[in-house]
Formats: sequence, C-alpha cells, structure tokens
Amino acid sequence: MLLIQTVFVPRKLFSLHFSCPYHRCRSMCCVSGEKGAPTDPSEIDRIQTHLPHILPEMDNLSRQWIETHSIATHDESGWNITCLNDSEQCVFLVHINDQPACCLETVSAAEQIPTLRPLSCRLFPLRLRHFNGLRVLDYEVWDECQEAWQTPIPLIETCRPALIDALGKEWVDALITVSRRLSAHSSPPTSCQTE
Repeated sequence: MLLIQTVFVPRKLFSLHFSCPYHRCRSMCCVSGEKGAPTDPSEIDRIQTHLPHILPEMDNLSRQWIETHSIATHDESGWNITCLNDSEQCVFLVHINDQPACCLETVSAAEQIPTLRPLSCRLFPLRLRHFNGLRVLDYEVWDECQEAWQTPIPLIETCRPALIDALGKEWVDALITVSRRLSAHSSPPTSCQTE
C-alpha cells in the first residue's frame, strides 16, 4: 500500500488498465449484484429533487417500483439505489435504441446539470472504503468485467473525473505524480508519502 496524503492506495492500482465496453457487456454492473449501487443522503436528495424529469424517461415497471418502494434502500451497510425486486437490475437502467443507458446520466445531460449518477457508479471498479478512521482506495474485479480489464486505457485515467469528485483535484494530481514516479523507476519504493 502507498499512502497518498490521507488515503491508502494499493500499488498494483497504478499498473491496471480498465475501460467498460458497455455496448457489449450490456451494463452488467447495473444488473448483477446483491443490491443497488452505494449512495448517500445528499445524492438521494438530488435525485429526488429531479425526479419529475426522471420518471417520464423510465419504463413502466421501474417507474411503478419507485413509486411503491422509493429510490433508495437502507441496511446495515448504508444506503443503496433501489433495484427491481430488491436484487435485480437498477431501477434507473433504461434502453435507448436497444442499448443500455443510465437514466440519471441522460436526464443530467438533457437538463445540463452535474451528473445525478451516484459517485460509486462513476468510480467503479474503484471503491473508497473507510476502516477505523482510515481511507482506502481499493478496486473490485467482477467476472462480468473481464473484457474491461483488457483495455490499454489506464484505470486511473478512466476514473479520473470521479476521483476528482471524490477526493479533489489536488489529491488526484498527487496520485498522478506518484504514478509517474513509479513508472520511471524499475524498483519503486514500498511506501510513499506525499504532502
């Protein structure tokens, strides 16, 4: 693990490549899993505020599910976006010209507002976790995403906009500096502290 300011980062993250082939995987991350995307109350509030623009863009089943069950659920792990039947696809998954899309993203673009899509979705496959007051930027490898890991695009570049939203531009600049430093040395240090 490397320590970048106050966030621990696995060193392997700097050598990983990832980019989602949504048109081929059919947005499996929006379908697979035991529950919906992690979210927080502020994100739920923003979605709720724009719900009058979102509901007309959804299919009837998803719209009825939200009207009956709300847009998020809560359990011991926190808040999650609602899924159909509590375990199937995200209620905000839609199909446009037979291609999967996020309704929150399309409405955000149409309304010209910052994206309503939860940060956890935009960070994927990265996960920002908290352990005993420490923050750890980790990643998940799903069987459904094998093709995404074969891209030449660095994972850090794929997730850079979401990382800026999550941790700030200054932190991401420090991350990029460390990445360049590691790639310039054949034997990188086992730990690194940046200010």
